[in-house]
Amino acid sequence: MERERLEEIWDRDGACNRLLNDEDLLQKMLVMFLQTAKQALADIEAATAQHDLFTVKALAHKLKGSASAVGALKIIEDALNIETAAGNDDINQIEINIGRLNSDMAEVQLAMTNYLREATS
Repeated sequence: MERERLEEIWDRDGACNRLLNDEDLLQKMLVMFLQTAKQALADIEAATAQHDLFTVKALAHKLKGSASAVGALKIIEDALNIETAAGNDDINQIEINIGRLNSDMAEVQLAMTNYLREATS
């Protein structure tokens, strides 16, 4: 992945700074994020399919917070857009942003997984 794109999707340095440059803690948080983010996305998709916009909004808000903790910039943006669309009862925008979230999630997971692989080798 190109460095410029990586910096657009994940602020590793910012996340590490917020953790007082504790690389071990960052790695633990990344593992937790990677374990929970896919399920969060699946839960958002399920709630959207049921047109349960209250739950969509709450789940997107929770994902946004988790993504903020690890500096997953594009996930924060996508989750915010979903949260806002749910608050506006805009199912079309929710679905559009879920598509973006799926794509961005794959990129973020790849970047974080590569980082973890390099950090532990």
